[in-house]
Amino acid sequence: MSMQWWRTKGAPPGAAAPAAEGGAQPPQPAAALAPTAPAGLSTVAMGDIGGYASTVPGGAPPSHLSDAAPLFLTGGPSGFAPNLRDTALNALPPPQPEGFRHDPEFEDAAIFFANGDFRSAEASLLAVCDQRQGDGQAEAWLVLFDLYRAAGWQESFENAALDYAARFDRSAPLWFSLPDLLGEAPEPGASAPPAGFGWVAPPLLTGQAAAALDAAPTAGGPVQLNWEALAAIDPAALAPLVRVFVRWLDTPGLDLRFQGAARLESLLRDRTLSHDRSVDAGWWRLRLELLRLLAQPEAFDLAALDYCITYEVSPPPWQPPRCRFQQSDHLALDGVSTLPADFVPSGTGDIDLLGAPAAQTGPAGPVPALSGHLVGDAGAALAPVDAALAPHGGWRVDCGRLARVDFTAAGTILNWAAAHEAEGRRLQFAQVQRLVAVFFNVIGINEHALIQVRKD
Repeated sequence: MSMQWWRTKGAPPGAAAPAAEGGAQPPQPAAALAPTAPAGLSTVAMGDIGGYASTVPGGAPPSHLSDAAPLFLTGGPSGFAPNLRDTALNALPPPQPEGFRHDPEFEDAAIFFANGDFRSAEASLLAVCDQRQGDGQAEAWLVLFDLYRAAGWQESFENAALDYAARFDRSAPLWFSLPDLLGEAPEPGASAPPAGFGWVAPPLLTGQAAAALDAAPTAGGPVQLNWEALAAIDPAALAPLVRVFVRWLDTPGLDLRFQGAARLESLLRDRTLSHDRSVDAGWWRLRLELLRLLAQPEAFDLAALDYCITYEVSPPPWQPPRCRFQQSDHLALDGVSTLPADFVPSGTGDIDLLGAPAAQTGPAGPVPALSGHLVGDAGAALAPVDAALAPHGGWRVDCGRLARVDFTAAGTILNWAAAHEAEGRRLQFAQVQRLVAVFFNVIGINEHALIQVRKD
């Protein structure tokens, strides 16, 4: 594309106005004539790049520009040499595609699905389908179709497709089976309990992330949490965090393991100052529950006394935890592992990658992709994606064959996407099936990457 900078000057004071249409044009002083652009060129004032009105070729610039405002000419004939003063105008980023619109009513189904409980996810989606009306109901059916394709339940899909066509007078999406594409057997009607749960706290713990933690499973294996990267807690996260701590403490036999508990305790201690009633009491309640979990009755009594003095209310009594709790320098047990605090994918761990490889092959080389079932630490799946992204500075990760992501793998992906964003790269997860997209939003991945659902 050929380009040229031109300068125009406004007409001098007192210059004669143009004659009426059809009349003779008065002569113009040579100094008042603007440079003439080659045929076919359009002009845009430098200030127009932000969306201002463009100028007319050969005319005076808009009033908001100076007399010497340069004009940017585009679309000229070949050989018209550019003379750019600011090459940044050539490097404007492409427009961002529209991301996924999150719907909280699908969150329960997405969490069931992430845990491998396909039947509960189906029941939750069918309930939403029955409750909704209009376009919102049609969207719920599309989420249901994604579930059936991910599970490989063709008969359920076909029955739903007939109902969908009758309700909305339109064809259902085409059937395909993700298990078939990945070389798997279809999902059974019921699933085994999860083998454990691992979670890594993000630097900013939002209410959305805390709600996802509250919904995490506590049966079938150890619950392991890494708090070392935590730098701040959103006040909206207090209520769900208190709720989940109380649930953990009151669950007999729960195997709970923390890494970086001192980091969490320090943050809460800094937010709970005696005599400051402007502080949300939720900070105090969370600190007291943590001290119960850490089995520190003396520290609990001192904090409870400060709480009583500050708010002039009775504090909750000390109760020993009913769960089993231990701290560790490194959390890795029974195939469930978490990331270190520096967000660097480990490339190791227990990960169930069924089906196609993480990086597929395209005409220009490896296409960055995630596929199969990501269960456990997803570092091994993300390493080849990083390798495929690096050579051409890519941003797009194809998720067309990504069947399911559990809590631990989603935590890995969250930190991986945040690390890329910190380095100036906002990733795009494309062709994501809808339940996975909802779960990505529950975990908070949408805060660091663009999520686009599949259109078929």
